[in-house]
Amino acid sequence: MSLTVLGAPAPGLTVSVCAPRRIRLAAKECPLLWARIDDFYSGYELLRSSEAISPGVIPPIPFGLAEQHRHAGDRPGFDRAWARAFAQMLAGSNACPLSDGPWRLGSNGGARGLRDLAPNLVTKIVRQRLHGYIEWDFGDDLYPITLRQLSPPESGRVRAWRKLVRNASLPPILLYWVSGLDAYVVLDGHDRLLAASLENTSAPALVLESLREHETDAATQAAILRQVTLALEAADRARSRGMEERLARAQRLMTVEGANRLLLDAFVPMQHAGPTRAALLAGGVDQWTREVTEQLARQQIAESELLNGLSG
Repeated sequence: MSLTVLGAPAPGLTVSVCAPRRIRLAAKECPLLWARIDDFYSGYELLRSSEAISPGVIPPIPFGLAEQHRHAGDRPGFDRAWARAFAQMLAGSNACPLSDGPWRLGSNGGARGLRDLAPNLVTKIVRQRLHGYIEWDFGDDLYPITLRQLSPPESGRVRAWRKLVRNASLPPILLYWVSGLDAYVVLDGHDRLLAASLENTSAPALVLESLREHETDAATQAAILRQVTLALEAADRARSRGMEERLARAQRLMTVEGANRLLLDAFVPMQHAGPTRAALLAGGVDQWTREVTEQLARQQIAESELLNGLSG
């Protein structure tokens, strides 16, 4: 589903940046993770906070709501029902990332064509560490990054979600696209991911991402219109010739349907996932370094590439 946000307060879940190549994700000023992109842009060093209990983007989902949406119909109906539910929860949250503008919330694949999380992917997500290096390259698909420690497998909520997994009524995992990390982060559903992993099954997912429109410039539109017109005229002339005048090989002639598709692409603005909005980190690299140094000490990490090359 598409969302148009108007008059939103300042986002409660924020992405901040500072030079050189530092990223910080926080919920209501509580840091959740830090990243430093390496000098050659081939990946980034990541550190997640060990204190974060929950991003707090939406309240805990009632189990009764999960049972209610289980009967929402086919899969598209299930996805629409949960998209509406998540949209309502986000609207009432003071820790959500929404800002004014167009957004997409759904299971249509999003920025990386992501749909359900397969069992092997669920396992990778729940096993990720608090600290390490994430390598990227053109075309790489990074698996979603968790924003808190997982609950103990024996906790009551995880056990309850496991029952819903077996009943095929597990609510979707809510993912948020962060373009600076080239990855989704898990806004909600850490316990559900663990439950799906323990049951060795897939988990449904919905993605939240900001949108931007791409418009073809007027000169390109005019050139496309001219070429399409010429192609249609040439096709009409070819069809008017007798069969004996045509070449033996089959000709690919422009059709009205094909022309309409080309013109729609050229003249109708296209929406696609836009870059995640970020702000300059207050305190800059000094603040980022203090936070990372304190967090590394808490996790008893003696060495980290996060703190190397600050002049790079």
